[in-house]
Formats: sequence, C-alpha cells, structure tokens
Amino acid sequence: MSFAASSFARSYQLPVASTSRTPLAIKQPPKSPFYDVWKAGSVTEIVIHQSDGDDRLWPGQDRQTKVVGEDLSVNFYDHPDEKNEKLWRKMIGNYLARKVLKQDGYEVDTRNCYLRSFPDGYKLFRHKKGHKDAARRDSYLFGFRRIFRSPEEFARHAKWLMEGGASRSGPHSSCNCIYCNREGLKQKDISEEDFGRHFSRDKSQTADKGKAKEDGKEKKQRRRRISDPPPIRFKDYRNLVGDQSAPTSPNDPFPNFTL
Repeated sequence: MSFAASSFARSYQLPVASTSRTPLAIKQPPKSPFYDVWKAGSVTEIVIHQSDGDDRLWPGQDRQTKVVGEDLSVNFYDHPDEKNEKLWRKMIGNYLARKVLKQDGYEVDTRNCYLRSFPDGYKLFRHKKGHKDAARRDSYLFGFRRIFRSPEEFARHAKWLMEGGASRSGPHSSCNCIYCNREGLKQKDISEEDFGRHFSRDKSQTADKGKAKEDGKEKKQRRRRISDPPPIRFKDYRNLVGDQSAPTSPNDPFPNFTL
C-alpha cells in the first residue's frame, strides 16, 4: 500500500473486513429524533431515545435476594433468561414496526423487528414464587409507576415513547396504554386489537359447544350399547364335580357325579 493510501485509511478509519458471519448493523437514515433504526441483514433493531423510566422503581435488593422459608418456599425477583427477554423485545418490536416504522416509510420485515433494549430506566425481572424446586416464574417490566405484566401491556407505552411522548410536558394522558388511558379500556380488548389475540368467547357459543359435546357423547354411548353383542353364557362344568364333603347314599354307584 502506498503512503498516500495508508494515510487515507488512517485518517478516515476504514473498517476492517470482519471474519464473523453476522451482518454488520447499518444505521438507517433518521426520520425522527426520538428513535433510530438499525438493520443487520433481514433483522431490524429499534432504539428508543426518550424514556420516562425510573430505576428507583425496580425491586429492592431485599426482594432480589433468594430466601428459602421453613416450608421450602421462595418469593423473590431475579434476571430472566435470554430467551424470555428476546421474546418480549420481539413482540414489542413487531408492534412498533407495524404502528410506527411502516407509517414513517421504512421498508422492513415486521416479523423480524426487535427492540434492541428496553428504554432507559426500564428493566425486565423474573418473579419466582412457590416451592424452591418448582417455583412459578412470571416476567414483569419495572421502571414505571405501574408494573407491566406482558409485552402487550407495554407495547402502546413504547409507541408513545417512540413518538416523543416523554419529551412533552404534562401527564401521560396522551398515552393510550392500559395504565395511562382514561377511557376504561381492558387489556384483553387492547390485545385483541393490537395483536389479534382473543381472550374471551361468546357465552352462547360456549354453551352451544358444550351441549353439542354432551349430545355427541350420549350418541356414542348409545351406539356402543346397540352395536355391542350380548355376552355369551358358557356352561359351568365345575358343577359336574360334587362336593366331597356332601353325604352320599351307600347304593349310589357314582357318588361324585351330580346333575
């Protein structure tokens, strides 16, 4: 390499070819001051700049310490496994891609969009409660005045942050998540609208389905009674052998034979 070429490389810090097969994440042209979009192959990562999170609302150290009680039960918070945290970030990223990135003109595969990390001040914890060897495990997102219990609960709040909601003064009334909206929305209705998840069924349909199931069971039992042949009664030849202890006539030539 010539001196001029080497000087150019040093001054502009040309990237060195990577031996890793993981595609290099490339920052997309910004379309909002409140978030960035990075692409690595088919994967899209979203970085939210604004946040209303507060780490003072995380579980204290005493609640993060595992203590086994006399009944061998535990009740504490620890860190979730990587798979669980990735699921949260993927579900939230998918929602933000559909509701924000697509609206802002980004060409992305919404099924492959992730939240790179939770906004500042937010952290996912895993709650363990029950017997120490078989404790129930539930994940919760801390950092807000209320605890987000699922990705569906936090998705709308993340959208509000991504659109600059935290930079505006005043209450969170403009956010329409389950904990900020004042319209009395229920989370099951929000989840059905945003994620297509149906948490309830019409009672009449449930009753009809139950009745049909009972009718089908009764018909099946009736067919079984009709189709099953009657049992074959075999002659019990054990009665041909008489009771050795029974009294017999002295003139009986076959004392051990009875009809």
